[in-house]
Amino acid sequence: MLGIPYEGRIPDFSAQPARPDQPMSPTAVAGRAVRQEQDYAYEQSLQVSSYNNVLEMATGSCRS
Repeated sequence: MLGIPYEGRIPDFSAQPARPDQPMSPTAVAGRAVRQEQDYAYEQSLQVSSYNNVLEMATGSCRS
């Protein structure tokens, strides 16, 4: 951080057992689905907006 190298002990995390995966709750699954739908809709709106901007620049028209 301040140009001083770390000289402490580095823990060995490989000896610790991995935590088993737990299934997601139905609420978390539903929330993730909603978020994915929102992300998809946002990406689509960005593509449409970008396409419209390219058309405006190509035709020389400008909306106010």
